[in-house]
Amino acid sequence: MLHDVPLRGSEASVMNKEMTTLAEVEKTHILAVYKQSGQNKTSTADILGINRLTLRRKLKEYDVH
Repeated sequence: MLHDVPLRGSEASVMNKEMTTLAEVEKTHILAVYKQSGQNKTSTADILGINRLTLRRKLKEYDVH
């Protein structure tokens, strides 16, 4: 049961908000890191641990130029 699992930090804040899909959480996180990196795709991809081409595909999907 979900209530049996202790939540910490960002997990708890996500649960305190209206329930969202994993795709929405992913998008929010990617865009936050992208903004914090000064919109540097290479840095963002490195921080996220993903390939730069994957990041470019995600940003295109989110309609971010």
